[in-house]
Amino acid sequence: MFHLSLPVENFSACKEFYVRLFGAELIDLSETCSNIFVFGGYVTLHDRAGSLLTDEVRKSMHFGEEVTLQAWKERKEILDKNVVSYVFLQEPDTIKGVRGKMVVKDPSGNLVEINSRL
Repeated sequence: MFHLSLPVENFSACKEFYVRLFGAELIDLSETCSNIFVFGGYVTLHDRAGSLLTDEVRKSMHFGEEVTLQAWKERKEILDKNVVSYVFLQEPDTIKGVRGKMVVKDPSGNLVEINSRL
């Protein structure tokens, strides 16, 4: 099973972000640690205010999901409805065989990449 552990600056905002926008199941392990089940695995969030990675390091690190084109479009609609800032790296183009790709920042600046399958 996929597992990732992340330090987060804004613990409660990050938990709410993954539950609301990605439908994650949340299990609080302690006051400073929670597992969120998402993308077929789980991410452990650790409340580590002040000990986060620099923006420069974070640019080269990310995790995410690959979904059908329809699910990708639905994810985009959810992000739009919730006024979440994201960056399109590539719009999907099924005629040219191009996958869609977008990147979202969680409230602590961790990058989540969402790709569409063709």
